[in-house]
Amino acid sequence: MRGAYLPLNMNPLGFEAPIAEYRYTLCGGAYSGLVLAQAWWYTRDEAVLREVYPLLKKFILFYTDTATKDADGTRRFQK
Repeated sequence: MRGAYLPLNMNPLGFEAPIAEYRYTLCGGAYSGLVLAQAWWYTRDEAVLREVYPLLKKFILFYTDTATKDADGTRRFQK
């Protein structure tokens, strides 16, 4: 599978730990991608874009590879 995956919850060492205080840590690929995209959107600084684009592309590749397409072209994630 192409791309990069970050779990939705991680401890400071980067391990997935869906218990205790790390249960609700928002650091997954979709959330991190949103924060990085907002950094570009607010600054419009091409240096920021050059730095965050490679990681954003990896997040997008992961999610598009794990989703399936319906007949109408809508991507959906399996339950």
